Formats: sequence, structure tokens, C-alpha cells
Amino acid sequence: MTQYEQYIEDVTSGKQVSCEYVKLAVQRHLNDLERDDVYFDTEAADSAIRFWKILRHTKGEYQNQFFKLTDWQSFILANVYGWKKTETGNRKYRKVYNEVARKNGKTEFLAGAGLKALIADGEKGAEVYSAATQLSQAALVFKAAKYMGMKLKSDSKKIDELLSLQARNMHVLSTNSMFEPIPADSDKLDGLGASFAAIDEYGAHKTSELLKVLETSQGSRLQPLLWIITTAYFDKQAPCYQFRNVCISVLKGQLEDDSLFAMIFTLDEDDDWTDSKNWIKANPSIGLTPYWDYMNDAYTKAKNEGQVAEIQFKTKNLNIWTNTGSTWIKDDIYMGCLEQFTEEDLLQEECYGGLDLASEGDIAAYVLYFPKSKRFIEYYFCPEAKIEDRKQGDGVDYRQWAHDGFIIPTIGDWIDYRFIQHTILESMKKFVVKEINYDAWGAAKMVQELIEEGAPFFPFRQGYKSMSPPAKELNNLFHKGEIKHNGNPVTRWMMGNVFITYDPTLAIKIDKSKSTEKVDGIVALVMALGGWIENRDDDYYNGIGVGIL
Repeated sequence: MTQYEQYIEDVTSGKQVSCEYVKLAVQRHLNDLERDDVYFDTEAADSAIRFWKILRHTKGEYQNQFFKLTDWQSFILANVYGWKKTETGNRKYRKVYNEVARKNGKTEFLAGAGLKALIADGEKGAEVYSAATQLSQAALVFKAAKYMGMKLKSDSKKIDELLSLQARNMHVLSTNSMFEPIPADSDKLDGLGASFAAIDEYGAHKTSELLKVLETSQGSRLQPLLWIITTAYFDKQAPCYQFRNVCISVLKGQLEDDSLFAMIFTLDEDDDWTDSKNWIKANPSIGLTPYWDYMNDAYTKAKNEGQVAEIQFKTKNLNIWTNTGSTWIKDDIYMGCLEQFTEEDLLQEECYGGLDLASEGDIAAYVLYFPKSKRFIEYYFCPEAKIEDRKQGDGVDYRQWAHDGFIIPTIGDWIDYRFIQHTILESMKKFVVKEINYDAWGAAKMVQELIEEGAPFFPFRQGYKSMSPPAKELNNLFHKGEIKHNGNPVTRWMMGNVFITYDPTLAIKIDKSKSTEKVDGIVALVMALGGWIENRDDDYYNGIGVGIL
């Protein structure tokens, strides 16, 4: 029994713990065995597997050792290279989608596919590309393939004579074939005739343009391959997630696409992510790579450090696509940091401010963070004419909040900035305001007037680079119970509205456009912490909090 046949038997019997999508992929293979219009070429499948076995691992414990295919990798290779069309004898599959958790060897696996396409796929004038949003990411697959090629040249005199290695490309001159990395913004995209294209970390792509260009470029090839690999990401609106849904529909038989092979390793919807017995569903190589110690450490970090680390673990280590929303800092965590104090308790204490003006007809926020006592206080401003409207439209009682002193009403239909100016100047008399960070949108005139009166204003960008360190710090402080607030209900409501977005580096920011309602006070608090982080003594915090999530 071959390795892939054993895998099929283990999945169908339940011996191999697998998610629904893996079971469906295996069943699809079994169903196709009953068809007449396609056939399984055992020799082609075995030949592909033999090729991988002459490759060498590129790094880690297994560096320079011959490739030992896992059962699931063997199954993928058997399907991709073994299934043929009865009418033509060409490969059935032209597109491959492989989604698996981090550290399961998918980059090296894909590098082998690219190298096979270059030297062992029978394609004359092969054009092989590893593609990604950035050249550095595209180069990961290429560099792994290049290292494998270098070792092949050492192991085989024949391949040594055939294969030429350069810094940015590989060539087989006898067949006029080449392999190189290519970024999404390359001017080489026009005019490609790709026989094989690998898209690395498709989940990070903001558009489907690169995939479409590469797929179109393969039109003149009889049996091209477009091979997509990725882990899960944080945006279910991303083109990768939409393509993933197509793959799932094909696996379920809801859509028909004989050209698409999909293998998705993830937890099932009702699985308990804290139960390590389920982790193998997303990590089919667990124990070999990733190691159990690595997984256990990542899990402990997720449990101890709160939601951001938890989302990272679920997404990257368990391959669960996530969208964050109103539970960034859950209400029980937030209210667990309640402490009764007044402004008088903070007189002449150093603090850092954040100012978010929003729009003229909206609520504006001025927040002060006091690093010595780790407390913060908030001031909110809203036009009188809008308070009743907001009550009726939002289901929150702006009028009651204004009556209780949690919102400062300003005269008229629009926020009167004079009220904000007065509050800021008064705060400078009560406290030692070291810095006030602000969103520059619409604030120029008022800020300039306050600067002339001595207010220490500094613009604060709203992108990931600026917002991520203080946002992660805030999350950390709340989950440790170290930061304290005095129960302002406006802030509590806004915290429940927060929607966090991530970039591919796991940097975070509050996304106002996707948040369920107003979050101005939370944005202002993040900016206030940003001012403190930029100015604090590194020894004070010893690096804890900012970089650990």
C-alpha cells in the first residue's frame, strides 16, 4: 500500500483525525475513481512523489536531509500529478489551493513543486514563477527551491549539467526554461506565459489582480499549474477568503470545477480550540513540524495575554479565519478595571493626552492618561441639537449622559470648538500635560490657537505603524488589570463598538469605518498612550507589553 493510499484509509476510517474539508477532499478522490472521463495515473503520481524524495530540506533540524513526505503531502502530490483527463491524457488539475497552519512546511513543499516544473515536468520553454505581494515574500519559495537545486546539482552530475543557478533566477538552457520570483507590482506581469505559478500567502493580498494575471498568462499551456498556499488571515472580505469559499463549495459538490484541487486544514466549526486533540486538524504534521512544545507555548501565550494573542494563535496556529469586532476588550475585562477616583486625586500628576475631533456634528473626545497611577479620564463633547437625535437613533441615552456630566453639550448644531479649547486649557492648569496627540483631520485652526497658548500638540498618524504599539499596550494593560478608569458609561459603550483590523505583520489598529458605532474615546485613549510610549524611559517598562502581542 502506498503512502497516499494509507492516508486515504486512515482518514476514511477516522484513524487520522481530520476536519470536514480534508474528509471531503479524500471522498472526492474516491468518487473520481468511479468516473470514465478522468483516470488516475498511478505511475505519474508515483513519479512525482519520487522526485520529492530526491530533494533535501533547506533549514532547521532536517536541513540537508532527503525530503520525507508526510502522508498528507503524499496525498496532495498523488492527486495533483496523478489525475488525468481520459480524452487528452493531460492533467485534470490546473489550480491547487493548499491552506494549512503556520510551521507545517508548506513553503518548502511548494518550492519542490516549482523545481519539478522547471526540470522534471516535460515542459519546453517552461516559465516558473513564485509570486507574492512583495518580492521578499515571493523570494521565500524561490530561495528554498534554489537551495534544493544547489543540492541536486551536488547529488546528480546530470542535473548539475542541466541546471544553472543565478542570484535571482534559475535556468535549464537545454529546454529554454526559467524560474524566478516576481512581486505583484512587477512590470514583468504583462506578457507572461507561465507554465507554473506559485502564489505565496494569498491571504495577505488585498485584490485578486495577481491571481487573475497569472491565470490568464497560462492560456497557451496544455497542463499548467497555479498553486496557491496560505495560512488563514484576519479579513473575511479578502479575495483569498472568497476563493476559499469557492473551494469549499467545490469540495461539497455545490459547485463543479474539475480543474481545481483544494486541501484545507482547519478546525471544524464546533471544535474547542483549547483542546489540543483538535490541533492536528490544522497541523497535520504536528510533532514533526510544528513541535508540540512550540504549540503549547503559543497556546499559553494566547491564554495569558488576551484577545490579540488569542486571535493570533487561532489564525496562524489553528488556521481559523477571523474577523474581530466588538469584543476586542470584553466588557467583563473592562469593568474589572473600575476604580473610584476623581480629578482631585490626579492634581499635578504628569499625563499624556489624545484628542479625536471626529466630525463637526459628531461626538468628540479628549482623553488623558496618567502613567504613574495608570488611570485615565475622559471628556466628551456633543452639540446640544444632536443629543436628542442621537438618543432616538442609537438606542443610547445621550441626554442622560449629558445630564450626568459625562458629555459636555456645546451650543448649536455643530460642535463648538471653544468648549474643547476651554477644557484643554483648564486641564493644563490642573495636571502636568506633557503631550497631546491628535488626529490632524479638521483640527488645524483650533490646534494652532492652542499651541499659541502653550498647549503641547503633536499630530498622530492613524495607520498601523503608529496605532499598533499603543493599541497592543492598552489591550495588555486591561487584561492584566493594571489600567484604571472611573466608570464613564460613554467610554464603556464605545469600547463595545471597537473593530480591530490587522495587517499581514499582525500590527493592529482601530478601524472606525468597520466599528459598529462611535469609538472616538478609545481612539483618543490609544493616542494618549502613544504619546507616553514615545516619551517614556525604556527601562521603566523594560519592553513588556508593546511588542509581546
